[in-house]
Amino acid sequence: MIDRPWLCLIIAPLLLWQATFAVSEDTLQDTEAQESPAASLLDEERSVFARFPEPFEYLKTNIHEIEESGYFQILDTRYDILRDNRKDRGIIWTLRAKKNMTYRHVKRLLNRFRDVRFYLEKQRDNGLTQIEAHSTLLFYPTYIDAGIAESQRLLKGTRMEIWIDLNNSEIRRILAKEVTRVVFQHPAAR
Repeated sequence: MIDRPWLCLIIAPLLLWQATFAVSEDTLQDTEAQESPAASLLDEERSVFARFPEPFEYLKTNIHEIEESGYFQILDTRYDILRDNRKDRGIIWTLRAKKNMTYRHVKRLLNRFRDVRFYLEKQRDNGLTQIEAHSTLLFYPTYIDAGIAESQRLLKGTRMEIWIDLNNSEIRRILAKEVTRVVFQHPAAR
């Protein structure tokens, strides 16, 4: 027998509210996991503009080919400190997996874009000429290589970051050379 019945009047509604909230939270997560056409369209519109952060937003590039592969969506891009391995800065893209895939498959896909070249384009008598101004590599998290050995999978909806190293002096040099195009390609394609 409960010696303080008034305490039940306080606790019972709280427990009911907590149970309702927990169900609502699960339902919310389930509905977020199911992609609605409107949400997908909003993501697509946002990703169209999420290629390069300032001061490089004007650059022509083929980074959108990562999305055209059908396996990833570009959610965000920013110039920030690289957290994976050092204090350097770089351009970071946040990707979301659109399909389940093995880490081996992820590495193959990203290696197609591994070699990054910055070009300035000059109009010459014989047409448009591209002059290489800077080169670097596209990096991805180290857990991708480690996961290959263990046959791990990247699940649909998982977010990951890829990046290129660019410190402040490299950015000043690229801007001074008036670079207009960045090409992501497989190293063997060069």
